[in-house]
Amino acid sequence: MAYFNDTLYCELDIYGNGEKYETPDGLNSVNLKVMYFYRPSRSGPWAGLTYSDNAVGWYCVYEGGPGAPGRISKEKADSIIRLWRIKN
Repeated sequence: MAYFNDTLYCELDIYGNGEKYETPDGLNSVNLKVMYFYRPSRSGPWAGLTYSDNAVGWYCVYEGGPGAPGRISKEKADSIIRLWRIKN
């Protein structure tokens, strides 16, 4: 858990499927990182946006090798979790 810039990051989960990919720095694991966060309405602008209500959201990153998409939607992250047969 962390608190930064008026945002409380509540949880970070990292999932893997056992696959590896090679980079110039060596072998890396394929993984999916899902961060759940809460942002209060009283906080200032973030990325140019001002929030009038409390915000709850997810930040999802897929690391699957060179050319992998990086940040992905919550729906895509849920799809990967189901594909990897990970139970919630």
